[in-house]
Amino acid sequence: MIYYYLLGLLLLLLPTIHYEDIVDEQLKPYHRKPFPSYRPDQWLTWVKHRTYGAWMFDNRKLDCFSVIVIHLMVIWSIWYCLGGNEQSLKTAMLWGLSPATLMVGVWRNGRRYNLTILLCLWMAGLGAWGMFLYLFVILLQIGGIPAFLMYAAMTDIWWVSLVLLGAAWYVYHCYSTTLKERKQPRNKFMCRPYPFKVILALKTYGYYAWLLLFPQKTFMFQDFMQSLGNSTYETRECFKRDKWFWSGCGVIFLCMVGLWFEGTRFGCWWFLIFMAPFSNMITLHQHAHPRYCLLAGVGLWLAVASFMPWWLVGVWCVWMGYHYVMSMCQFMDNPTLYQYHFNYQRNAISPYLIIARSHMAREEYAEAEKCLRHVLDKHPDNWAIMAVLAACHPKDKKELLEKMRGLFPFQTFERKGKLKELWKNIDIQ
Repeated sequence: MIYYYLLGLLLLLLPTIHYEDIVDEQLKPYHRKPFPSYRPDQWLTWVKHRTYGAWMFDNRKLDCFSVIVIHLMVIWSIWYCLGGNEQSLKTAMLWGLSPATLMVGVWRNGRRYNLTILLCLWMAGLGAWGMFLYLFVILLQIGGIPAFLMYAAMTDIWWVSLVLLGAAWYVYHCYSTTLKERKQPRNKFMCRPYPFKVILALKTYGYYAWLLLFPQKTFMFQDFMQSLGNSTYETRECFKRDKWFWSGCGVIFLCMVGLWFEGTRFGCWWFLIFMAPFSNMITLHQHAHPRYCLLAGVGLWLAVASFMPWWLVGVWCVWMGYHYVMSMCQFMDNPTLYQYHFNYQRNAISPYLIIARSHMAREEYAEAEKCLRHVLDKHPDNWAIMAVLAACHPKDKKELLEKMRGLFPFQTFERKGKLKELWKNIDIQ
């Protein structure tokens, strides 16, 4: 049955090789260097650079087709590596039709996330021998760092987690060194796991569980906590105990309960550990994106599939398949992508900023200002919007920069060494 499913998905995705480049797919990588055959110490670095972003192959259609093939290999590996049984088949079908997976099945910059998922699955499928794949997992993407912890849920080979602990600590140290080099005050707030950011982590767990489990359109640009660290008012809103906070509490509680049952233990543990790097305790890039939750989503669907009857799997696949097809259109070209968000994700800030920068590159400053003023009306104290607006409107640059300085509290706290006072300035009630 899995092969018929993969064939149908291949026919569905095959037309996407004719789509145009979107967002950062248009940027050809600067690190495309010939294979260093005479330098064995640089082979792994070459592999990492080759798999990063789009243009793994010089031929565009071949590059697009490789993304589809890797995506289908991931779905097959979910079925095979997680047991090759009924539960893993349901997991593969449900995960494969989740609209969020379009970010790795169509968008070429999501390829490294799919490769990370593929290697983590084979780490689980090969048992103790899979520990040797960990070197490649941590090479591709930071989301694979917790992979060594998956063995803790396997009672017969739990000791592998201890063996790989040293490698995981070394990788964390490398990333920590990179974070320390970022000296901007905002990045210091975003890149340090302050205790009060547990609230953000709980909300993120709840948001991603909802994004994975319930059929809905997917978006390249999310509005979830998008102004965290960019707006005083909206940062306070991010720390409030709203529906996402209580959803996250519920998800964590259910996962903890699931750890006590044989059928759901491994899936719940997988979800908890692989969601941690993107829980916003440390925010390295975007606050939320569908590609961040796909590795963790394998475990979540594995746990759900253990008690989900076949008739409900069929209903869910049809429901998700509808949103899957409807969400594919946004990847056709950049204008379609932006219009898709203007129609269905009107609060997202990123599309407006990207369009404004494209106008500025063509010296169309009036159009850029019009675009930025429109989004600034919705987010009046967002300093990221003001920064772009100041660049395209030199007359008001000084006024805007002064306003930004007053709206951005983290600079003051970081400069004066009073980070503890930051907690007092965030209303979480």
